[in-house]
Amino acid sequence: MERYADPADRRRTIVEIIPAQRALVHEWLDGAAGPLARVLDKLAPSEQAAFLKAMDLLETELRARTTSRKPVVLGGTSAGLDLDPGVAARTGRD
Repeated sequence: MERYADPADRRRTIVEIIPAQRALVHEWLDGAAGPLARVLDKLAPSEQAAFLKAMDLLETELRARTTSRKPVVLGGTSAGLDLDPGVAARTGRD
């Protein structure tokens, strides 16, 4: 991997896969996608659509957070999330 400062924003670091390692990284990513594809195959078409919609919404939210740099507070109203007490206990959040 190569790391260098973002010329547009020196606070950021850009990490790039070097050409010699691209095939290995792509192979690893393809292997990681296999289990997800197998799980999706077990879902009904409507469940697959709901999952994919949720992933699109998550991507949009994460991109917005990255550009705005607003913190997300789990379990609070600012993120619109209420953690299940079991999740809160496992993560140490109240």
